[in-house]
Amino acid sequence: MYFAGFSIPSLNPEIPVFLAIAYFTASNIRSVKRTLAVADADGGKVRPSTAPTSFVGKAVTHVHGLAFAAPQLVYLVSVPLSGFVQPGWMQRFSLPTCGMSGDKLACVRMLASVVLVGIVHVAMKRLFKQLGSQLHPIARRENSKIIKDGFYSIVRHPMYTQSLVQGLLCTVMLWSYIPLAGLPIMVLAVAAKIPIEEGIMLQDPSVADEYKAYKREVPYRILPYIW
Repeated sequence: MYFAGFSIPSLNPEIPVFLAIAYFTASNIRSVKRTLAVADADGGKVRPSTAPTSFVGKAVTHVHGLAFAAPQLVYLVSVPLSGFVQPGWMQRFSLPTCGMSGDKLACVRMLASVVLVGIVHVAMKRLFKQLGSQLHPIARRENSKIIKDGFYSIVRHPMYTQSLVQGLLCTVMLWSYIPLAGLPIMVLAVAAKIPIEEGIMLQDPSVADEYKAYKREVPYRILPYIW
C-alpha cells in the first residue's frame, strides 16, 4: 500500500483479532469463576428440583454455548498454527469483500476487535456483577431473588443480548460465514431457553409474584421494543 509516495506494509488483522478474542475468552472464564464463587456463597446451592427435566431443557444451554464459543475456539487454535494467517480451509468460508480493499477490510475487522474489548469492560463485567448471587444453569438457587437493576431494567435477559452482539462482532472480526452460521442456532436456542427459564421462576413460590410484576415492568426479553 502506498501513501503520499511512501510504501506502507499491508495491515495484518489476524494478530489484533486473535488478541481480542483471546482477551474476551479469558475475561469471560475469569468472570464466570468469580461470579460462581459469589453465587455459591451468597445465593446458596442450586436446587436440583428446579432444573428442567425435558431433553430440550437439558440440551439447550449446551447448544447455545457451543454455537457461541466454537467458532472463536477454532480460530484461536487454527490461526496461530498457520503463522497468524487464516488457513486455506477457513479462507474458503470468507464473506464477500463488498468491494473493499484488503487494508480497508483489515481496518473494519480491527475496529470490530476494539468494540469487542470495549464490550468486555462496559457490559460483560457489569452484567456478571449485577447477576451476582443468581448465576446458575437453568435452575434456581436456595436464596432465590429477581435481578432488576442495571441492564436488567432494560431487558429481562441481557446476557443473551450480549451473546448475540458478540456473535455478530465475531462474524465481522473473522469475516467468515462460520460464526454467521452459528447466529441462527443461537437465536433458536435462546428462543427455546427463555420460556423454560421464565417458567421455572414462575413456578418458584419465593419469587413468582415478583417475577410477574417484573415482566410487566420490563416487557422485552432481549431486544428493546422488538423482542
